[in-house]
Amino acid sequence: MRSIKSGIGIFSITLFILVTLGAWKIYSPGTQIEKLRMAEASQPVFALIYLAESLGYFADEKLEITYDSYTSGRDALNSVVSGKNDIATVYETPVVLQAFNGVELAVVAELHNSTSNTGLVARKDRGIHVAADLRGKRIGVPLKTNAEFFVSLFLSSHGIHPNEVTLVPVKPNDMAATLKGDTVDAISVWNPNLYKTKAAFSEDEITSFYSDVYTEISVLALKRDNADQRGEAILRLLRALKRAEAYLKENSAEAKKLVIAQLPPNVQITAPHVWDAFSAELKLDTVLLSTLQGEADWLKEAGSFSDKSMPDFTALIDTQYLNEIYPQAVTIE
Repeated sequence: MRSIKSGIGIFSITLFILVTLGAWKIYSPGTQIEKLRMAEASQPVFALIYLAESLGYFADEKLEITYDSYTSGRDALNSVVSGKNDIATVYETPVVLQAFNGVELAVVAELHNSTSNTGLVARKDRGIHVAADLRGKRIGVPLKTNAEFFVSLFLSSHGIHPNEVTLVPVKPNDMAATLKGDTVDAISVWNPNLYKTKAAFSEDEITSFYSDVYTEISVLALKRDNADQRGEAILRLLRALKRAEAYLKENSAEAKKLVIAQLPPNVQITAPHVWDAFSAELKLDTVLLSTLQGEADWLKEAGSFSDKSMPDFTALIDTQYLNEIYPQAVTIE
């Protein structure tokens, strides 16, 4: 009888432990749905986001994302700063501008990089055949954007002083029509508007310029206080994007179709033509840090924020989340 009672007691304790552990697993915070409001700029370079959504990787992580679409990363980031959204897909330049304005941001991952997604298109009938011919010419560009930064670096690399050209402010969507007119001789912008501008001319009418002196980078950015509170959601987001990156590498043709299908109709038209102009990679590297610092130096030298101190970009880049789930993708301290 004593041994039977002992056996029953052990069984009861074991059952209690299993039930308790089971209950903990069921009600663990890790199994609860996390939600994020994402401001996205509807461009092919954000392919990893669209892939993770299409393939159900966010759902697998119990991460529910509500999308808010914008025509530029600048506006997407502004919505995060205002508190309307939690996280934004954005190019590096708006991040630098917000940092100068004193906004405390956290960049948790890069989404793409490219040396040929932003470029310059010039009209040959205006006497522009090589870079040196840009002297004395008018270049249309969206001011205070990565395109203007590209122009600055490109001109400098060819020994052309900024005072030797005239920059004309032009909206990205107006590039093709503006270059067709008489107010500029060349334009600089990113895809898809770069492609649209080139497509508006025959090949013998224009000269196109690209340069590896500038690496275009897009990132995922949040306000610092929000990032500190949403660590679990960020980890789930990055885990899903890591899977999307692996899928892209193994199934590039199918991935391309899935991404393009999720883009707005007007972007779907140009997306196939610009797909090979960028590399979708989840990482945090020294190229990002040097690009942010380089753009900040450029802005101060150009007279913007001359009264502001240089932002601490090493603090702005938050490696802890990506380092936890994908340490080999983090090459910045």
